[in-house]
Formats: sequence, C-alpha cells, structure tokens
Amino acid sequence: MDGYGLLGGRIGLRSEDGILDLSVFARNLLDKDHYQTLSPNAYGVVTAILGEPRTWGVTLRSRF
Repeated sequence: MDGYGLLGGRIGLRSEDGILDLSVFARNLLDKDHYQTLSPNAYGVVTAILGEPRTWGVTLRSRF
C-alpha cells in the first residue's frame, strides 16, 4: 500500500480572562479515502477498517 498524508487543523480564540475558549477544527480536510488498518489472515482474506471521512466541528469551552 502506498503512503499518504492527511490534512487537518484547529484555530481558536480565547478571552483575555481565559473563561471562554472557542475553536473550529477539521480532520481529513481533503476527504482522502484511506484505511486505518489492513490485515490479511491465514486464509487469504484481507480485512480493513476505513479511515474517517472529512470531519469538522466547533468547540466551545468555559471555565467557572
């Protein structure tokens, strides 16, 4: 299997007092089809776990 790379990132803002923290994130930004694992067994069958598709979200944290 050929090598590959995945692109992801996170950027955020935090209030000066540190009480609020807001960030947006993305994983597998280019939506690359990939496998987490490929495992051949003794009978010639190959099992695989597919990698996550493009995922994005927002995180809001608060301290009190």
